Amino acid sequence: NVVLVGCDRAQEVLLPWWWRCYREHNQYPVVFADFGLSEGARKWCEKRGEVFSVGDVCPLKKVPKELAEIWLKKYGGEWPARNIWFKKPFACLQFPLDLGCWIDLDCEVLGSIEPVFHACNFGIDIALAAESDDVIQRCRIAGMALATETIYNSGVIAFRKNAPILQKW
Repeated sequence: NVVLVGCDRAQEVLLPWWWRCYREHNQYPVVFADFGLSEGARKWCEKRGEVFSVGDVCPLKKVPKELAEIWLKKYGGEWPARNIWFKKPFACLQFPLDLGCWIDLDCEVLGSIEPVFHACNFGIDIALAAESDDVIQRCRIAGMALATETIYNSGVIAFRKNAPILQKW
């Protein structure tokens, strides 16, 4: 069992905090996906686990004006986080093992993550938690989700590297 995290310069300040919380409860090896780390942060990661680079991903396509306005209202500016959000599935696809657990750096690990690895038993390719009803409702009201749509939180994901859904993501 191996954990995968991804990071760029904007988030590298979280690395020591995440590592301390994670190591307090877990000893699984960690693989770091370099989404654009500084040289110092990359060296820090290399001392603690394997590191691989995830380069530029597919360019942004033209976003419909209505959706762009919703995103602009919700996220501001040019949605700088989009770049890192869309590197996550590419990192999972480049993961060196068949089964992994992605954890976002802003997730505070408060206990053993062993149960997450069992989530892909019985032929399941990917496991993640649905957002709470109130989060889903707020997204519907903001026009970011359809009335019947469920939204999933991708902060913690158990996955099989070759899961077809990762290709579609």
